[in-house]
Amino acid sequence: MAYSPCSILPSALLGQFTHKETKCRFEYQAAPANEWLAGQDFPHQIFVGPMAEETRYAKVLKTVAYVVVDEDASGNPVVEKWPVKQEWCRA
Repeated sequence: MAYSPCSILPSALLGQFTHKETKCRFEYQAAPANEWLAGQDFPHQIFVGPMAEETRYAKVLKTVAYVVVDEDASGNPVVEKWPVKQEWCRA
């Protein structure tokens, strides 16, 4: 499980989801403005570890999350498709 750090206000979180295969739960927020993200379609930032720095850019949908896991030699994102079991988002 990867929850947001205490320094993140609960009101800043957009939601959370459970990975269908691993049963791990992840919280996410809006991705901060970033030069590298310009022109990319990854509006979310997922917390993936116990430290605030351990995050991944993503696009979280109801049944799937497209998660940036690396960057290739050209600077393009390497994306994994994560199946989502449960998704909760703030109204």
